[in-house]
Parts: sequence; structure tokens; C-alpha cells
Amino acid sequence: MEDAARCVVAIRSAQDRYGIPNDILLGIGLQETGQSDDSGKLTPWPWSANAAGKGRWFDSKANAVSWARHQLNTVTSSVDVGCMQINLRWHPDAFENLEAAFDPDTNVDYAARLLLRLKQQSGTWELAAGSYHSATPKYRQQYLRLLRKKFSYIEQNSEHYTQLASAGAQRVTTASGPERRTSGAIWSSALSKSTGSGGSSLISSGRISSLFSN
Repeated sequence: MEDAARCVVAIRSAQDRYGIPNDILLGIGLQETGQSDDSGKLTPWPWSANAAGKGRWFDSKANAVSWARHQLNTVTSSVDVGCMQINLRWHPDAFENLEAAFDPDTNVDYAARLLLRLKQQSGTWELAAGSYHSATPKYRQQYLRLLRKKFSYIEQNSEHYTQLASAGAQRVTTASGPERRTSGAIWSSALSKSTGSGGSSLISSGRISSLFSN
């Protein structure tokens, strides 16, 4: 499977498995680790990591694991990893090891179960999605505004994600070499989990109406 498809395949599978509607998990994935793939479309990237508010996309799982391990050992315990940027300080028992943390299926499955818990606590998918970033109302609302833009983008490019998920799923058992990318390309998260600040370009102005449902 091509690396660009790995997160989308895992996300669509988890959404079906746990009954998460309206591509909410995909929207979060795009917000957390989205970058342009070969087609120019925004796609979650599996070999992503973030420490101290600055993140990187890596060209391979091994490089991402190595960088994250160095950060954990020498810089900070607050490192976000994988498709869904699970924070290892706040979720220390989420994964057996870093290799598992960067596995798209394992990473996304944990994120899906986390989102379900947040839904149970908050009562709505909208509050759950915002709380994925922060329970603080100010930062939650900022995150939701960005997510709505991602949902609009998904709607506008729905065929792309359907094709990506379908093609990726068909290749699960087929060995394929990963596409090479610049190791450690730097990105800045839209909202730093530690400070609620930071910035990224917004893909679309989005729709005002909510895509969330209870």
C-alpha cells in the first residue's frame, strides 16, 4: 500500500467499525497531519510527529520512530505521533512501543476509541471532535472552526478519498515500496496542543452549517 493511502484506509475502516459519522475522524486526521499528496490533494500522513509545537513529516516509519525516540529521550515527553497525532505524555499507555504508535491501524484505532469516549462524555460529536484537541472552550471552538473547513474540503474532494481508501484497501496484502519524500520536512500544527497557538494555511473557507450529528 502506498504510504499516502495508509491513514485514509485506517480512518475509513475505523469510522465504519465504530459508527463514527460524516468523516469526522478523517477531518481530524487532515487537521492533524494533512499534507499534499502526488495528486495535490490534502491527505493525512502516517509518518508524522510533533514535539514542542513543531512537527515533521518523515519519508519512512523508521525515520519517524527514530526522531520521536530522540525527542522522548532527550527533549520532552510531550510528543504527538502518527496519523492522528496521539500525545504520548497524555496517553502514555496507548501503545506498546513507538513502532506500534506509528502503525496507522493501531494509531487510528486508538484515536477512534478516544473520540467515542469524548462523545460519551460530551453528548455530541461536535463537542467530542473539538475536545479531541482541547477541553478548554476557547481552544475547542478554534479547533472546530478549522475542522469545519476540513469537512468542506472532504465534501469537495469526496471521490478522491473514496478512491484512495478503495485502492489502498485492495493493496493491503500486496508489497509495495514507499514513495520517497524529503526526510523531516517541517510543518507547524494549526494549533499547538500545549499553547493553543500556531498557524497553518486554511484549505477552504468552508460552510457555516455543521456536518456533525448526534
